Amino acid sequence: MTLNEFLTLITQVTLVLIAVLTLANYIRRRDQTRLDIALLFGAFAYMVFIQRLLLNPGPNAELNRWLGLTTQLALIAHPYLLLRLVLDFRPVPDSVWWFAIIGLGVSWLLLLFVSPLPLPVMVAFVAYFVLVELYAAVAFVHGAMMSAGVTHWRMTLAASGSVLLALLVLGIGVTLVFPSSAPLFDTINQFIGLFVVLAYYAGFAPPFWLRRYWQLSEMQRFLRQTVGPWTGEPIAATLDRLCQMTMQAVGGMAAMVVLWDDEAGHLQIRASTDSNALPAGRRVESPVVWRSWQTQASLTGHIPTEFTVEEAPIAVDLGAQATMIVPILSQERAWGVLQVFNRRKSLFPIDDLNLLTLFAEQTAIALGYATLVSEQQTLIQKLSWRTQQLEEAYSELESFSYSVSHDLRAPLRHVSGYMELLQKYVAESLDEKANRYIRISLDEARRMGILIDDLLAFSRFGRTEIHWTEVDTDQLVCEVVAGFEPELQNRQVQWHIQALPVVCGDRAMLRLVWSNLISNALKFSRERAQAEIEIGVMLGEATHTFFVRDNGTGFDMQYVGQLFGVFQRLHKAAEFEGTGIGLATVRRVVQRHGGQSWAEGKEGEGATFYFTLPVVGAETAVANRGVRSEDDGGVKSGGT
Repeated sequence: MTLNEFLTLITQVTLVLIAVLTLANYIRRRDQTRLDIALLFGAFAYMVFIQRLLLNPGPNAELNRWLGLTTQLALIAHPYLLLRLVLDFRPVPDSVWWFAIIGLGVSWLLLLFVSPLPLPVMVAFVAYFVLVELYAAVAFVHGAMMSAGVTHWRMTLAASGSVLLALLVLGIGVTLVFPSSAPLFDTINQFIGLFVVLAYYAGFAPPFWLRRYWQLSEMQRFLRQTVGPWTGEPIAATLDRLCQMTMQAVGGMAAMVVLWDDEAGHLQIRASTDSNALPAGRRVESPVVWRSWQTQASLTGHIPTEFTVEEAPIAVDLGAQATMIVPILSQERAWGVLQVFNRRKSLFPIDDLNLLTLFAEQTAIALGYATLVSEQQTLIQKLSWRTQQLEEAYSELESFSYSVSHDLRAPLRHVSGYMELLQKYVAESLDEKANRYIRISLDEARRMGILIDDLLAFSRFGRTEIHWTEVDTDQLVCEVVAGFEPELQNRQVQWHIQALPVVCGDRAMLRLVWSNLISNALKFSRERAQAEIEIGVMLGEATHTFFVRDNGTGFDMQYVGQLFGVFQRLHKAAEFEGTGIGLATVRRVVQRHGGQSWAEGKEGEGATFYFTLPVVGAETAVANRGVRSEDDGGVKSGGT
């Protein structure tokens, strides 16, 4: 088999394959465009079949001559069939259309009744073929320039096939005028013929993987230009760019995004490429739009053959002859539709619909994202407003607490002072009952004074600026414990104090925390013959957890939530003195240091109070210090 024979075989097989594919496509979905494509390649397949048949000539020479003639008729019909495809997506001037029809009719008549054809007639055939093919090629190029994605590439390849076919026929014409050039042009024409077939195959019947590649390429461009700039951009700007990209992708005359408005209760235009004809906010009553949105199905059709004028009033107002509608869907809801208007129907409507479907899916994601961001911003605004209100209320409460406490001190001092004077000067003249009343009044006044002082301290620690520094907790706790020694002369107290690390915080505030917790442990363990108080730490990478444990009266865990509240007490004042502010102060100070506080306890067995504080850097000052023991003075005993 020679090279020319091999190229011929490959070309013929490919042509037959394309013819079968285009015929199956037409049978699957019948429309004028698919019929024209099937006829175009059906004519090629018929030529191949007849040529293969004539390789084995039979006894009937006249039949063979007529069969060969039909192949010539099929070839000369190609420009007309190609022009029908052009007419499917753009208007063809009457002069060009009549030129093609008359040229086809004259060519057929001459082929049927004149044999052999004079050389001038054959040159005229070639000229007619080349001119119509070149016109179709220009039309396809223009369509490719107005489109994107799959349609762009298919039209580009169709134009390339038409140009190559015109060159092929022109080469044949050269061999007719100059027979001596036939050997050279035969090989060239075989290669051109093969490329013609491949270009037509990729243009009019591309395989699925090639169409998918084109779609993904266009989708990537769409994402870069439309979805990429979402951050901080209003959704209206994204929808406007979507319309522009959509119109470019399918070569439409206008595009719009129609969304459902929950508040208004109807569909309305949210973005478009023509703000005058399709203004944002316009209510949409088009039946085809409603049908696509409600059924969640894509629609495409020509007006008025497939869609009536009443079904597509907006398209009629714009002067469009075709429209494509794709619903914008997500798993949560049907947002609306994406609609494109065309002056003519698309040459490859399925590809355009598939591309628009991808655009619509990304639009649904954008809308969902924008809605989520909007809801988050609304929540943030509400939270900010609520936080501001709480801060204002908190500040007012602190100011009120401070003012009230401060203003109460002066009259309380007067009451206490006059009661003491009363006790001094008239106590002897009063009976025991009256003196007891005076003593009770003085005791309550003193207790109220302590309460006011604690309240002032509590309020002050909420306003006082924290002076951050490295605090040696070990030293601080020793100072606090030493401060309680004078009060423990008649008690047995067993101390268990671990080595404690350096922390970051305000030393004065932290001293108050330790003082309150240790005082609490001493107070609620005083009924024990020997009180045991353990102070320790659980080391962590970011925070250390400190604790103070005692073997005192403990508490019921169901009331643990009340422990750290202001004025909250789990024991009667007659049992254990106190104002109920100490633990509230502990929590406030710890929280201001970025820590947490909590407690565990059991009635009759004791309680443990915990709090956390930040670590100084990545190190602790007690890495290898261990735990103190009774031998090195780490355990202290109160005097007996």
